[in-house]
Amino acid sequence: MRRLVLILVMAAFVFSGNAWAQWGAGVYGGMQACPYDYGGAEGSVDDDDGIQNIKRMKSQKQKSYDRKKKRQDDLRRRMKGYERAIRKTLLSQAASSVLEHLGDRERGPNSYATECNPGNISATGTAGLSRADQMRTSRGIGRNIGGSATYPPASVFCVPVEHDVNGDGKIGNCSPGQTEGCDPVEYSNWWPDYAQDGGAVDPEVCNSPFIKSSASTEHKLDCKAAIQDYYETAEEFSELAVELAEMKEDLREFDRTLDRERERLQSKHYDSLEDENSEAWCPWCESRRRGYARSPTMWE
Repeated sequence: MRRLVLILVMAAFVFSGNAWAQWGAGVYGGMQACPYDYGGAEGSVDDDDGIQNIKRMKSQKQKSYDRKKKRQDDLRRRMKGYERAIRKTLLSQAASSVLEHLGDRERGPNSYATECNPGNISATGTAGLSRADQMRTSRGIGRNIGGSATYPPASVFCVPVEHDVNGDGKIGNCSPGQTEGCDPVEYSNWWPDYAQDGGAVDPEVCNSPFIKSSASTEHKLDCKAAIQDYYETAEEFSELAVELAEMKEDLREFDRTLDRERERLQSKHYDSLEDENSEAWCPWCESRRRGYARSPTMWE
């Protein structure tokens, strides 16, 4: 009986020595004899204080980005509503010209040619205009074309001018093919009178002759309000677009910084392992011995 007890005690000392003599592995003693592969967790590197600080800053930036993105989406919905009000009132060409101008803060009245090219006429003519408005069209005649202008006027804004061009005391534009006893047809470009600097548009464009025949007084009022609201909303939308682009790049930089910091910690850990005693336990060597083809983890 004594012999049996002695054998068991000696065996305990032998096996405990085998389990605890292998130091520096960072895993619980005795696991070296485990037949399955194991090692330090890759994600444990994220417990580093520096990495946690970077992740907190990124989280704050992401929340701010999400709030601004939500605001931008709301502005986009509003602008679509304003656009519908404008298109419901103005003729198609007029609405497109207004929205294009509103969408470009670099545009002004001098961005457009002042001359209406032959054949580029408005289908609306001067029907329904007051005498004062008809006289107003004549002020567009003789304007300098301005070769530096970038955009041509839309034909809807090229309004025929009815006045005594040939000096015979009669007002009557020539019909197609007619050359005598009439006044040559001339057109006045009204668009530069509505296109303002900084991409703004005079809301008075929501009046005859540029509105649809189906447009009511309420539609015209909605159109005028929509032009003003669209301009102000588009300005905030553009500012947010710039901010969001910068914030998106900041978020990418946080990701790059996290990758660099993880690589630095991994490299630092490898360097510390190389400085250990050459007889220290080799975890990936043990893996291969057990039949596992495993590369070192971050902590090995």
